[in-house]
Amino acid sequence: MRENESAEHTRPRVQVHTRETTHAAVATWLLCAADDRAIARKEWDEQRLTLLRCGSLFAAIRLPGDIVRAAAGAEEPAHVDAYLATALPRGGAIIADGYAARYYALVPASTGRWWHVPDTVCLGSGSYLGVPRPGIEGLDDVRSYWSVPMEGPGALCSPTEVQALMRYGQERNGADQRAAGRAVVQRVPLDIQPMRSAAEQACDVESPDSRDPEGTIATMRAYTEVLAPEVKLLATRAPAGGRTAMAALIGVEEGRRRLSARSSTSDLHRVARRAAMSVIALCTHYENLTRPSVK
Repeated sequence: MRENESAEHTRPRVQVHTRETTHAAVATWLLCAADDRAIARKEWDEQRLTLLRCGSLFAAIRLPGDIVRAAAGAEEPAHVDAYLATALPRGGAIIADGYAARYYALVPASTGRWWHVPDTVCLGSGSYLGVPRPGIEGLDDVRSYWSVPMEGPGALCSPTEVQALMRYGQERNGADQRAAGRAVVQRVPLDIQPMRSAAEQACDVESPDSRDPEGTIATMRAYTEVLAPEVKLLATRAPAGGRTAMAALIGVEEGRRRLSARSSTSDLHRVARRAAMSVIALCTHYENLTRPSVK
């Protein structure tokens, strides 16, 4: 065998994935959330839409259309779709409900356990979502379509990036309302009590949660990613030089530092408790900054 033939023989083959094979792989994965796969596939073929169960493979965050359009700075669905395709750095999958003018971001199934973002709903266990057949893209004569197609099986949105998108849209929506001389709808405060309760339970060495330090760390990290931006925003809006705001900013940095610190398997319980304590502190800072008078 000549040298060039040998090189050709040993060169690894490159697999080319067409859109059709990607759609087929995504469909197979999604159908694992169907109550009856045969019926769901038939509904996709005939109606291009089927109901899939949330809370097993994925959860779905329902986003108000006006907030999404405000974030995109556009009204045309095609322009909003183009914006969403680049707005989430880590990618993901988003469904547009053309009739109700809502968007659904598909996220990990565990998101519903900690999601507390105003103006949104996280559909988890016990909920169903109308999911279009993979390949249905663009508003035409369909009720729902893939605003951002799923790039592969299990390619879901980052909940943290969805949360940031919502906050950005809320800020822009408020600015548009002020520019038009309309009363600005106040942002709904975070429901921090479930987060505080979970963190306090995690600090209890007798709690069942203490037996799963990795799960606790993941949950506390998610809480911190929701709380930290809110506390920081409130602190920057508080009177300059105020003790409450300064303490809150320090708390934000401390919480992020604790969660980014490397840890060994032997000290996961200690890391989990410290992360929970940071969440409790952030909850306290949030409460202090949202009181009628902050000094």
